[in-house]
Amino acid sequence: PDAKGTEKGAVKLHVPSSEKSKSVVGAGGTLGGGRSLPAGTAPENAIDDAISAWAGGTATVGAKDKGKAKGKVSRFSRRRSSRRASTQTAGRRGAPRGKGAAGPVLLSPSTPELPLANANFVDRWGFVHDRPVHSRMLTPDERKEEMVMELDWLRLVKKFKQNEQYTPKARKKIVKRIRRGVPMSVRGAVWRMLCNVDEYKRIYSGEYARLIKYQSEDITISEQIERDLDRTFPTHVLFREGRGQKSLGRVLKAYSNYNPKLGYCQGMGFIAALFLMLMEEEDAFWCLVKMCLPGDGTYADTYDLRRGYGMEGLFEERLPMVWECVFIFERLLKQFLPALNAHLDAEDVVAGTYAPQYFITVFLYNMPFPAVLRVWDMVLCYGYNLVFLFSLGIMDMYKDTMMRMDFDEIMKHVKLEHLYVTDEMLDEEELVDRALSHVGE
Repeated sequence: PDAKGTEKGAVKLHVPSSEKSKSVVGAGGTLGGGRSLPAGTAPENAIDDAISAWAGGTATVGAKDKGKAKGKVSRFSRRRSSRRASTQTAGRRGAPRGKGAAGPVLLSPSTPELPLANANFVDRWGFVHDRPVHSRMLTPDERKEEMVMELDWLRLVKKFKQNEQYTPKARKKIVKRIRRGVPMSVRGAVWRMLCNVDEYKRIYSGEYARLIKYQSEDITISEQIERDLDRTFPTHVLFREGRGQKSLGRVLKAYSNYNPKLGYCQGMGFIAALFLMLMEEEDAFWCLVKMCLPGDGTYADTYDLRRGYGMEGLFEERLPMVWECVFIFERLLKQFLPALNAHLDAEDVVAGTYAPQYFITVFLYNMPFPAVLRVWDMVLCYGYNLVFLFSLGIMDMYKDTMMRMDFDEIMKHVKLEHLYVTDEMLDEEELVDRALSHVGE
């Protein structure tokens, strides 16, 4: 960054002054290459504004350029692995150890001010580290290709909102694009589309405001939520103090009032916090609702407001669904990775000691943040059952290494703790490939 905090070599966008107070993709959104857009409440014509800004600004992508870039998409997807190699350790929740990170960026207007004395070094995802963080700059061709991907996603979201229908053709496009990855700049908009947030807000207009104001008779839930706020992503600038924690507290309180039978469980905080990093407060609430609505683990029909991703059982008393997931995972491990499973048995490594972390928060607690985002892209598209495949993918990635290890070293690997100690990279593209390799099986 230069003296003003602007990334050198970044493509500058011309945004009309009348649009500077609008948010295009949600709180703290950025466009490819780290280019920030103002945060705030997203207007109805936000997608149109974004496309207009691209089309009319200095970063215009013409038909010729778009054609070239589309021809490179597959190559670009393969190159992303090498490009990400320098940013894989970015955004880790183990930031106090200061192991690895991606390039520094400016905090968005939606992020509470962080005292410089405590800020140390902030990576591109908003996590604080105690040492400098670095990342490789995008080349002009890579930046242009990412811009094309952003435009394609914006147009798809716009059509989805206009047509108000989810056709098999649209589903096929989404699956194909999700597999290639979602640019961070439009990830919030895509996730809101997959959870059909706009429809919830239209039908249940004013419900979120009512739930926030409602005073529950069970004050222990509010007290527990307050205690857990400091434990939820404590190294992320949004949740260290102030505005972000208050938003998270309101979302969790609203959900406990919305579903008093379930109430609140600590794992919900990490999921709600993830959504708050990418979207506005009420949008994050409805995404949390969608995640916990009943479902069969397969893709949750976007337009069926009664169906969701079936995660409610993960947070019920005694965590019944967690242990069910661990049981299934053990059987899958025995079926698909028998040699590794036999070695784990010989070393007395029990799945119940590490696998619950995979399922309760869908890897939010222990996986490097860039990989977390890719996993959540896929889960929101395919359904919660994909968590089993990603769990197998992790074991498959490290099976050769773990076959030579004893109990202590194995536990570090299955909990992904070795990534924070050794600065070893986690290639999310390889993880996705290994996970999806079991789909046919």
